Amino acid sequence: MTVALWHTSAPRLPAPCPIQARAGLLTASQCATYDEVKHAVMGGLGWADDTTTHVASSAITGLVTTTVTNPADVIKTRMFVGTAGGDWGLRGHG
Repeated sequence: MTVALWHTSAPRLPAPCPIQARAGLLTASQCATYDEVKHAVMGGLGWADDTTTHVASSAITGLVTTTVTNPADVIKTRMFVGTAGGDWGLRGHG
């Protein structure tokens, strides 16, 4: 017995939702930023690999990831609180 995920013969992938887009942005920016910031703090400031370095690196990484994911959060929020007709409040007023 074969179970089909879609009713058409051509394979299709589902469109990514804003939650998936946000997760991808968050993971990519977090992984790349943390290592770079940690090495910069240790090399540039001469800090040891200790708790202070990790806290500082994490704080800067949190700022970067929040900035990167903010547009996806705005779109996601407007989609979830928008009307059923598809007006997500993304158009200008006036």
